[in-house]
Amino acid sequence: MHPAVIKPAEHAEWRPDKMGKSTIYQSPHVLVGLNAFEPGQSHSLHAHAGMDKVYQAIEGEGVFLLEGMTTGRPHRHYHDGSLLEIGSKGEYAMGSRVLITTGLIAAVVGLSVGSALAQQVTKPEVSGIRNLARLETTVACAGATAVEAVPEIKKMGFASIINLREASEAGAELEREEAAAKAVGIRYFHVPFNGGSPNTKAADQFLAAITSPGAEPAFIHCSGGNRAATMWLIKRIAVDRWDVERATQEAIALGQTSAALRQFAIDYALAHRR
Repeated sequence: MHPAVIKPAEHAEWRPDKMGKSTIYQSPHVLVGLNAFEPGQSHSLHAHAGMDKVYQAIEGEGVFLLEGMTTGRPHRHYHDGSLLEIGSKGEYAMGSRVLITTGLIAAVVGLSVGSALAQQVTKPEVSGIRNLARLETTVACAGATAVEAVPEIKKMGFASIINLREASEAGAELEREEAAAKAVGIRYFHVPFNGGSPNTKAADQFLAAITSPGAEPAFIHCSGGNRAATMWLIKRIAVDRWDVERATQEAIALGQTSAALRQFAIDYALAHRR
């Protein structure tokens, strides 16, 4: 018997700007979540490689579009009260609130939900941001980021910017970036991190920043993306208590490339687990 009664509506995150997502339960092979849509909101076309996904609408009405019936096929759900075109096919969605429970189940032997979720990393092209890799509502890791791109980071829904570049790096406009973040209402942290000579002080400062109230979802960047994904690897193991394999898979998907930095991150995180 489950130790508690879970009422999904009590866990819903209703957001005025985009679909809200929350997690009710997660194990190595199953994830149960909630998607909350206000009128006019939708979820982008996406797929979960190696996964089966189950949806149950528990409040409201909307339209769900599915391409094919096998695992890993793209799907998209809409809720906007207007005519929608996908190819030559139009669909109509109702205009009330919609709350959907979602279930992800590993459909491939030996694959965990965690490793499959790591494959959901997207790499959109955004002007002024190099090597952007993001998990939609969790984190983004990126390389050199122009000051002019800060308003777009705000629009993407990030609550903070964590800049890992050192002042001596070419193009690291630290003061201008901080001012731009302040202007659009994003929290800003500068945590200088030398990838050639990593030190625990920088890791300490990063964990203090990422775990401070209101810091997530965070946009983490350096010059190429490797250091950003390395720091996120530390957070996953030390704070979220992910196992090393799962956290490493996600970090690599987000742009972690250096074996030496990866080992530094793992050693530090295991020694500082919370």
